[in-house]
Amino acid sequence: MSRLVTLLKAIRDDMKTADLGQTMRDVDITPGQFGADDLERQSFRAPALRIAFLGAPKTDALANETRRYEAALAVFIVTDGADRITDGVAIMEAVAARVELNQFSAGLGIGVPKNHRMQALYSATKSKGVCIHAVAWSQNVQIGEVSDCGGPIDAGTVSGAVTHG
Repeated sequence: MSRLVTLLKAIRDDMKTADLGQTMRDVDITPGQFGADDLERQSFRAPALRIAFLGAPKTDALANETRRYEAALAVFIVTDGADRITDGVAIMEAVAARVELNQFSAGLGIGVPKNHRMQALYSATKSKGVCIHAVAWSQNVQIGEVSDCGGPIDAGTVSGAVTHG
């Protein structure tokens, strides 16, 4: 399975079991940016979380013929009801704290979360009184097959122990 798919599923599963101050009624993966149009197209029950891979705008070629992608990720928080603004802010803060713990990427060979951001995105639609907040970050993901090119190896790409005998 792809490393990005594995990461998205791990984030989803972690958020489903996390104590975020409220019981999330709907947690799922969404394609890309989540906004007001998605409120009309997707069915969900608030409070809801949507986990997304937003792209990888920055990449680095490594000496072993793999590539390190700086994957942009986000968790979108959808709240409704009379306290939707403050509920959204509180859940956003709890999600950000959960991302800091980084328990979802342990053992996946993926870098630690960095460049953390929190943002209030939307506060109403014509048909629903909802708020959308987001927690976004980036993580390095190495993609490609390692090739023994005989050249120097980037120390950041070596996994496992090296033995000399």
